[in-house]
Amino acid sequence: MNSLLLLGWALFVIGLVWLVFKSYKLGGILWAILVFLVTVPAGLLFCIKKKDGWIPFVICLTGWLIIVGFSFGFIGKPATMP
Repeated sequence: MNSLLLLGWALFVIGLVWLVFKSYKLGGILWAILVFLVTVPAGLLFCIKKKDGWIPFVICLTGWLIIVGFSFGFIGKPATMP
């Protein structure tokens, strides 16, 4: 299951970098900083406002959901107490 977590991190980082570059190119430095610091809400607002960047946002969100799902035990084996 570590490979699934690694896949989630890879998707998140690739989508984040792509979305930060796209937000800098289309919206300027403020959008890029906001997307980097608060990725999911700022990325969604950026995509709605600029009507672009949906593919990197979905990639980043998919990676984030895999990471969160794996961390809380929704994906794979749930954590057990020793």
